[in-house]
Amino acid sequence: MPGENKNNYLEYLATEVALYDERSGTPTNPFQQDLDGFSPSRILDLGCGAGQELLVFANHHCTLKVGADIQFEAGEVFKRIHPGTENDRTVFINSAGEELPFGGESFDLIICRVALPYMNSAKALNEISRVLAPEGRVLLTVHTPRFYFLMIRRRLSDLSIKSLAYPVICFAGGLWFLITGKQPTGNFWRGKETFHTRVMLERQLRETGLRILSDSAGEGNGGHTYLIGKN
Repeated sequence: MPGENKNNYLEYLATEVALYDERSGTPTNPFQQDLDGFSPSRILDLGCGAGQELLVFANHHCTLKVGADIQFEAGEVFKRIHPGTENDRTVFINSAGEELPFGGESFDLIICRVALPYMNSAKALNEISRVLAPEGRVLLTVHTPRFYFLMIRRRLSDLSIKSLAYPVICFAGGLWFLITGKQPTGNFWRGKETFHTRVMLERQLRETGLRILSDSAGEGNGGHTYLIGKN
């Protein structure tokens, strides 16, 4: 879940709706350079939240656009932004990324923007590989260690010592993940996240038949975006 609790997540979704309203339904496509002319017809936005990433494909000839999120609240916001029309087949499903309800090779493009850090990444990447078409692409944005350094510095400057626990714990979990290859699990870790470096991703992608094609610092404040394809 983006954020530290349900209230933060709802605030995040409200912010995305406000940004959508300001754009008047005409967003620019931040993926144009990454996709380099790639024109998908079946798109999955995994961990979609408000589903804003799908808006940039509104004028494409897509046969199917799916937003998937584990949070029920996301569906209500998604439906507000994507009311659906006869010529726009955009749907929301409530689903975890670790177990997707789709057949193999169902999508040409999978977008996963800062959602993988909250999942069991090995299982989620395996599912992404399974439902991705042979010539398909994945646009994956993850948090880097810098994301947590910035959060810690911000909370120190705000004199919010109590709130320091979350980024410190998440960074420590990411460091454990980097060193051991084992992602933290259990009830204590529920709702928390880990960072991903390129080394960490490549280690897991090799086991799923995926590989990094290119990458960029396309997400501010400590995020990094990877364009991924099948071997």
